[in-house]
Amino acid sequence: MIRVAIFDVDGCLTDSTILYLDGGIRGRVFNMRDGQGLTCLKQSQVSVWLVSGEMDSHLFDRAEKLGVAQLFGLPDKRRVLDETDIPSTEIAFMGDDVNDIPLLMMVGMPACPHNAHPDVLNCVLSLRGFVATKDGGRGAVREFCDYIIAENRREAAPEFHQEIRVLERVLHD
Repeated sequence: MIRVAIFDVDGCLTDSTILYLDGGIRGRVFNMRDGQGLTCLKQSQVSVWLVSGEMDSHLFDRAEKLGVAQLFGLPDKRRVLDETDIPSTEIAFMGDDVNDIPLLMMVGMPACPHNAHPDVLNCVLSLRGFVATKDGGRGAVREFCDYIIAENRREAAPEFHQEIRVLERVLHD
């Protein structure tokens, strides 16, 4: 059962684009459906954490708007695991670039967007993790949130889901 879901910001919650406006103001574009996925995940009792190699004030604004439990600015993302006593098997992480691979290898449910770096895709596939059909900043986070919720439900009531599979086979035959 996943109890903490960690998401890399750039490349997962965004499409990796950073906007530079007049006056040196930086910004990112976030997908509203991804935000709704994070809200649904929180409502299913999974703690949501965000991690980024860079910290900008608008990241704090977005984290606050979503009610995210933790926002970390860490070049070495593995350090987020120092902040919890929850076993790594109960932690999910979605990352998209090579600097995310060490943390992907340490969690129970690794994931990446469809357009992740090829080395990340290979890593996640070799770990039998989740590869979204959508790109980062374009629904990949929502897809992963829905997957976590479904897997947690399946784990919480395996006998119920076994009965459904039996009924589906009976109805199909």
